[in-house]
Amino acid sequence: MRDHDSMETTARASDRDADLRFNAEMARQFRLAESLLEAQGADPYRLLAYRHGAEELDSLTESAEDIYRRNGLAGLMA
Repeated sequence: MRDHDSMETTARASDRDADLRFNAEMARQFRLAESLLEAQGADPYRLLAYRHGAEELDSLTESAEDIYRRNGLAGLMA
């Protein structure tokens, strides 16, 4: 039974790592968009929105994709 429990723990840790990698990649894309928009002279408030989006993605403890699947767009806006 212990082997099964340790395998479950390892699987959950692996899933969590994948969730955090997904969020980190999305945050990286938001920061890239911010940089490109800044280079184009975009509105500072638009840049701030992308920066805040990246920060929120970095702060999530579960995948943004999972939140969206479970609760739709409203779940991401909560």
